[in-house]
Amino acid sequence: MSNQRKIILVETNQALRRYVEQLLRPYDVLVASYSDRWRAFRRIKRRREFDAVLIDKDLAGIGVLRTLFANMLRDLDQRMEFVVLVETPETLDSRPFDDNGFKHLLEKSDIPRRLPGMLRQLIGIKKRKGARRRRGASARSRAATAVC
Repeated sequence: MSNQRKIILVETNQALRRYVEQLLRPYDVLVASYSDRWRAFRRIKRRREFDAVLIDKDLAGIGVLRTLFANMLRDLDQRMEFVVLVETPETLDSRPFDDNGFKHLLEKSDIPRRLPGMLRQLIGIKKRKGARRRRGASARSRAATAVC
């Protein structure tokens, strides 16, 4: 998995799209807009080298596309580690897609708080802890209070 290219498909609102692209800057991010959805579907089916797909619920919820998209997600899930459906504020009022096996990961209020960690987990970035944390005056004061 480590030698695969990380391609994330994002179809969402402008602000969240920019935020996601900024978070995933070192990775190859494939962005498909609503108007390019058919091209995006073909690209997803053709490509085998990506690890994750990040998809706005709005893209999955377009009437006739719903079943097609759900089947494709199931198909993708067999060869990828993660398939993630991101719910954006505009699309939260539509009906749930649990019957099609979608993973609902974000609530409207959770988007700013949970998205960075979720994306890092998705693409395998671990938070660095250890030596960096123990340096400085605050670390010494923490050690002093622990001794008392």
